[in-house]
Amino acid sequence: MLKGIYREAVKGTTSGWLEPERRSTYLSRSLLELWAKSDAKKTPQDGAEPFDFDLTTDTNALELAGFEIKVERERPNAAVLAVKLNYRKPYYRPGPPAVVTYDFIREDGRWRIDNFRTRTWSVRDMLSDWLKAS
Repeated sequence: MLKGIYREAVKGTTSGWLEPERRSTYLSRSLLELWAKSDAKKTPQDGAEPFDFDLTTDTNALELAGFEIKVERERPNAAVLAVKLNYRKPYYRPGPPAVVTYDFIREDGRWRIDNFRTRTWSVRDMLSDWLKAS
């Protein structure tokens, strides 16, 4: 699943997997419900959204050159995978390499993403904060 998502990202086709019509292929029921509540709070007038950057690549403008996926933990019904991101040169991002970590759960016999996060943000936290602020 993650290989496919990040292969698209390297081609420049980022975050299409997060479009409302495609989310159910990837996300857990509880994350889908949270995201749907957040979508329902958006108003067409202001166009504001809970995210102002590309979640897949953890950036606003850097282009992805490659990625490395590492399994951090795996159990029969849960897994944690980390995706180390490599950006195209001459772009530079200070600090340690960017890593997006995915928490998977098994639902209905399939792996689903239940959260994804970095050291500075979590999709679940941002969606929850958006709902509280709206």
